[in-house]
Amino acid sequence: MLSTTAVYAFRIMVVLAESADRSMTSERIAASAGVPADYSVKVLQMLARGRFVRAQRGRGGGFRLACDPAATSLVEILRAIEQPKKGSPAPREIPDVPVIRVLQKELDQTVDDLYAQLGRITLQRVVDAAGEETEVPTIEVMVDRESPAATPTPPEAPHEQQA
Repeated sequence: MLSTTAVYAFRIMVVLAESADRSMTSERIAASAGVPADYSVKVLQMLARGRFVRAQRGRGGGFRLACDPAATSLVEILRAIEQPKKGSPAPREIPDVPVIRVLQKELDQTVDDLYAQLGRITLQRVVDAAGEETEVPTIEVMVDRESPAATPTPPEAPHEQQA
């Protein structure tokens, strides 16, 4: 699953890749990428720590791409932004039950497939496809919304009285 932060990082990076010849303010990046302004600053800081973007202070400053868009894949950005979900600690130990082991194996394979696909998509590929008005192959993934409000909690079932 991709977090909101990862999706925002991808958006920010393609906006910067498209404007690689100039610096952009965080506000302009946020507006172009459709990312909330405050959140864009957080993501830009993470991208700067990963050496994907460079900040320039002062007049004419802002953020600029610090990597080669033709050699930078989405999976590299994802790894800089968040830890892989695969193998992340579960709330409880995985029981030694065949159906659960099979489920875990399927989930791990799905994450591996996603990472492999993201590794084949470079920033330049996305920018070029947008310039040619062609579609980049769709990657269907579930987005993990980081806000608790994004995932409604099902109502609790009424408790039965025991006789």
